[in-house]
Amino acid sequence: MDLDTILMIVSAVLAIAATIFGAKFDAVKKKFTQVKDLVKEGTDVVQVAVDAVADNNITPEEAEAIKKEAQEVIGAFKALIGKE
Repeated sequence: MDLDTILMIVSAVLAIAATIFGAKFDAVKKKFTQVKDLVKEGTDVVQVAVDAVADNNITPEEAEAIKKEAQEVIGAFKALIGKE
């Protein structure tokens, strides 16, 4: 085999490897984004709950806000595990 043939084979192998890695990278990037969203929603639930109990009284509006935020956490978790 001459040098040109070897370089062509190496280039083809590298192109295939880059394509496979690119597809895997997108999947990993998507999961990291979903984890970030889950953590953000969890933080929102905690913040709303802390604000609600700051005055030692939870109003119906505050309870509804906590429920809404908790539902968003559940949605983010389902997206992360692929159930949505």
